[in-house]
Amino acid sequence: MSYTAYVLPYENKVINLQEIVNEWTVIIASYHLFCFTEWVYDEDRRIEIEWSLLCVIGLNVTFNSVLLMVCAVKGCYQKIKKRMIIARYQKMTP
Repeated sequence: MSYTAYVLPYENKVINLQEIVNEWTVIIASYHLFCFTEWVYDEDRRIEIEWSLLCVIGLNVTFNSVLLMVCAVKGCYQKIKKRMIIARYQKMTP
């Protein structure tokens, strides 16, 4: 995770951000999984940790889904804009 955050290996800033958020999610989820071992004896506390883990994973899925939708809408918008510019240019030339 440190390498990804420091070097930013991808050319696209969005992909770098997504990779960093996913790495943080893995680190946080790993800690939650350790809490399901003998570290925590109380069953009620384990249930709270379970819900916390589900929330972290849900937030990660939501983040990735929103990012995917934003990129898809942005790409469609750019394609429509490009087609409109081409259509205008073709109308102007005989």
